[in-house]
Amino acid sequence: MFFGITPINFDVIDADLDLRNLKFPLLVKKAINAGFKHLEITMDLEYVLPTSLSKRIIKKLLKIKQDNTGITYSVHLPLWSTELAGPNARIRDASVQCMVECIERTKMLDPVAYVLHLTGSLAAEFSRIQKIPPEFKSALTHVMNGFASESVEKILKNVDVDPKKIAVENIEFPFEATRKIIDKYDLSICFDTGHLICGYDYTGLSVQEFFEKHKDRLIEIHLNDGHIVDGRPDDHIAIGDGSFPMDAIGLFRDEGFKGPLVFELTFKDALKSVKLIRENYPDLKF
Repeated sequence: MFFGITPINFDVIDADLDLRNLKFPLLVKKAINAGFKHLEITMDLEYVLPTSLSKRIIKKLLKIKQDNTGITYSVHLPLWSTELAGPNARIRDASVQCMVECIERTKMLDPVAYVLHLTGSLAAEFSRIQKIPPEFKSALTHVMNGFASESVEKILKNVDVDPKKIAVENIEFPFEATRKIIDKYDLSICFDTGHLICGYDYTGLSVQEFFEKHKDRLIEIHLNDGHIVDGRPDDHIAIGDGSFPMDAIGLFRDEGFKGPLVFELTFKDALKSVKLIRENYPDLKF
């Protein structure tokens, strides 16, 4: 396993980052100079700042990879304003097309994984409603999971990539339902520890339990801490600032996890996390 970072993440943007003059390849070089061997590309950036991840920029990222031995990428597919599981077929189809375009644009980078949110904000909103009768919520989950399944099938039909490179993330939707789609289409899993700690996926599992249960399909970990503050979840904080169990790192190592541990944090918090992990595991090789 090895450390990675999202050079830019809209949830935790550095206060001094100038979006008006953003040059993504420079952020990637900054991360490499800081010691990170893996970079996760946030494709929502292209829609917030058009041309910021154009084909020309992707070619520059490829050149960086070629010039720096051991560098790998993953691609976080868009999640803002997309809904692969929603009831509106036009929105679903547009979301599918968005995923296909992003996969095709970044294919030259040979990513370790394409991280995918199978459901979006609408599914999350339904999932958190407390007053819905359990049988109705179960039926609604089943319907939305069916829509998500159809969307995955369309994505796979329109891209020439190994399904195992599509890494579905645990987000605010019952993960037991999501796992059925993962198995059906032979997909993989991106495990977000911060999401789990904040209870988003309704599994009730610890970090260690989730890892053990789903390690057969796990290819990437989003290594974030999390906690609940004043009733609200905070799921993208430095390791050690929440309730992340440090012995989980030892479990990942002992079970032979070989994929990237990606911090969706600011550079400052990512380096703080690395320092704490290395203090607890001085003999750990990344």
